[in-house]
Amino acid sequence: MFFYWVIGFGIISSLIINWSFKKFLNMKPTFDDIMILTLFFLGTYSLIEDLIKAQDFFVSIMCTLTSLLLAFRRYKNIKKISQKA
Repeated sequence: MFFYWVIGFGIISSLIINWSFKKFLNMKPTFDDIMILTLFFLGTYSLIEDLIKAQDFFVSIMCTLTSLLLAFRRYKNIKKISQKA
């Protein structure tokens, strides 16, 4: 079941990232960009599921925080690249 969630969130992430990069940045997104958003979606979904079932949500929070950290580092990299151009 997890495999289907990864594929589904990956497709959604790809559509969102491709649209936003073309519209706002005029550059092609990398595989890393899509995986960061997919990781965020998976972490958020898992966190909501854990909160509903009243389970331990440490892994969900760490997954979400990791994706936010990776997204921030990628944002700084994109900002540096766009300033050179």
